[in-house]
Amino acid sequence: MSRHITASEVVPLIVFTLGGHPHAITTESVKEVLRMVAIRPMVDAPDWVAGMINLRGTPIVVVDLRLRFGLGTPERGLATPIIVTRTSSDMLVGLIADAITELHDVSEDALFPTAESALVTSVARIGPKLVNVADVDVIVTGAEHLLGR
Repeated sequence: MSRHITASEVVPLIVFTLGGHPHAITTESVKEVLRMVAIRPMVDAPDWVAGMINLRGTPIVVVDLRLRFGLGTPERGLATPIIVTRTSSDMLVGLIADAITELHDVSEDALFPTAESALVTSVARIGPKLVNVADVDVIVTGAEHLLGR
């Protein structure tokens, strides 16, 4: 369900890089950002699902965004971020990005719908940059059986 944003409203975005390219999701679904932790592989998971982590007693499915967006083999280190988000059905999901670069508020006139890919719902103009904005629910499509839905 998308909400209508008036010209005076802003959408807060967390901007991150994948393969050197800027991407973003809205911060309204972000719970926290973690540093890389041990990820347990999962059986019967799509190849873009890195596995599962234990977040203070709660199992969280983790998606590797580079693999999900088809941007090549991930390069992970201890400083690699995992963005913990909540889907619209209230399930927690971790998203592995290369790096988080900024938080940014974008107004409606700086957001443009796009059909570039199924994962990218719009493009945001942030200064001179164009940033792909993805939807968490679309990102996890195909892994719902792992989320307990």
